[in-house]
Amino acid sequence: PQGHFGDQDLVKNSDRQDTARALEKSSLLAVNKRGYFAILGAYPSLRNRLEAMHTSAKLFQGNDFPWIRDDEIIRFIDRKHPNVLYTQLTLPALFLALSGIGAALLRFNIGVFLLITVAIAVLWGIWLWLDWKNDFYLVTNQRAAWIEKVIWLHDQRREVPLQSVLSANISTNQLQRLFRYGDVIIRTYTGNIPMRNAAHPEPLLDMIADARE
Repeated sequence: PQGHFGDQDLVKNSDRQDTARALEKSSLLAVNKRGYFAILGAYPSLRNRLEAMHTSAKLFQGNDFPWIRDDEIIRFIDRKHPNVLYTQLTLPALFLALSGIGAALLRFNIGVFLLITVAIAVLWGIWLWLDWKNDFYLVTNQRAAWIEKVIWLHDQRREVPLQSVLSANISTNQLQRLFRYGDVIIRTYTGNIPMRNAAHPEPLLDMIADARE
């Protein structure tokens, strides 16, 4: 329900690639390219929502969620904002810089030492990227879930049935507002489930609200 298709073909000015088939009685609204961009210009929030839905579709196609039941429909998938990854990547970069300074001061063999430290920093960065890449926030027609996969350590999934959700809201700090991401806080009978640093908090919150109705 409330789906859309074909917008990326208009944005990229390419031939239509999508085919859709209605599984039940539906209403279809069509808009041409000129009208599409006029709507986006008049309603900037709609542009953000469409971008979020496009990202969600790509995440759905590129990942497998075997714990989803046969009668369950994934409505939206999000992940943490890239700023989270960039902040974490400063650690191996700082390690590399300090190691180089330390090697120079202690008069180590710079070539060999830097080769080792670069390898460590690169592997560390790859591990951080994989860790960021494997964390997801999901909303289905039955539940909201936070999936956290820490490479080589553990897999964790926190979820809440939609009927147990008391309320949900967005919390942001100054940095998050600047880059337009934030925390979605889900309140339940047993406590809160924070979806920290969601890349698209408004669509995520809207999907939770829509799925509860």
